[in-house]
Amino acid sequence: MSKNLKIRKIKSLINSYPWQRFRCLTKDNIQNRGPIEWLDIINSAVESPLKVIKADGMKRSLKVNIIPWGVLYMEEFRWNFNRIILSPFRSSRGKRIWSFSDYLIKNQVLVPEPVIFFEIEKLIFVTKTYIATRWIDQGFDFGRLTSGKDIAFDYDFQSILCRGVDMVIKLHNLCFVHGDLKWSNFFYIFGKDSRVILIDLDSLRRCSSPYQQGRDFARYILSAIEHQYDDIFIESLINRYLKGRGQKRSLVERSLLSRIDKKRNRYEGDLKGRFKK
Repeated sequence: MSKNLKIRKIKSLINSYPWQRFRCLTKDNIQNRGPIEWLDIINSAVESPLKVIKADGMKRSLKVNIIPWGVLYMEEFRWNFNRIILSPFRSSRGKRIWSFSDYLIKNQVLVPEPVIFFEIEKLIFVTKTYIATRWIDQGFDFGRLTSGKDIAFDYDFQSILCRGVDMVIKLHNLCFVHGDLKWSNFFYIFGKDSRVILIDLDSLRRCSSPYQQGRDFARYILSAIEHQYDDIFIESLINRYLKGRGQKRSLVERSLLSRIDKKRNRYEGDLKGRFKK
C-alpha cells in the first residue's frame, strides 16, 4: 500500500469521526508533517517494532525506528475507561513526561530526552498517548550493576549509588517526585563523560511535600536492603540524602524512616527497628 493511500485511509477514518482530534509535538524543528502523517508514521513503527520491550496492561514499551531520529524508545498508552473519563481533569503520563523533561535536564537531572509526543482525543477525552525518547546505548541499570555480570568495565558501584542519591536530591529540591525510585530505574552510562540517567518517568509529578519526597526516596533505600548491603553503607546513603535536603531534613526524615520500617520486611524479613532512633 502506497504512503498516499495510507494517508487517505486515515483521513477517511478521521472524517467519519469528526469529534476526534490530535495533539502532536516534535523536537529538532521537524516541519512539513501534519498530525495525520505523524499518526501514519507512529502506527507503522508500533505495528512493526524492532523489539517489544514490555507489554503490560495499558502500556507497551517498544524499540522503534523513526526517521530522522533513528532508534527510539516508544511508550504507547492505551487508556482504560476510568482513565479516559478522568483525562479532562489531569495531564496524561506522556504529557507530563514531555512537559517536565526539558526543565529537569536543564537543571542537571538527566532523563531520556523526548522527541515525539502524540495524543488522540475524542470530544474532550484522551484515548491514546504516544511518547518517544532518544534511545540510550552503552549503559546498564543499577540492578544489573549489582551483579557485574557481562559488564566489561571496571567501576565502583558504591560511588555510582552515591551519584544516584545526588540526582534524587536535585529532583526533590526541584519539587518533583518520581514515584518508583528502585535501582532498575537508574541507568549508568560508562565512558569519559559518565552519567546517571533517571528512567521510567510514568509516575513523575510535581510535589513539594517533604512527606511524599521522603516516601519517594525510601524506595531507593529499600533496593539497597533488597541487595543485602550492610547497615553502615545504607545509613551513609540516608545521611547523604538528608544532608542535601537542607531545611526540610527533619520533615523528610520522619516519612523516610517510617516508610523504610514499614516496607523493610518485604525485602529482608523481620528486622524491626533497624533505622529507628
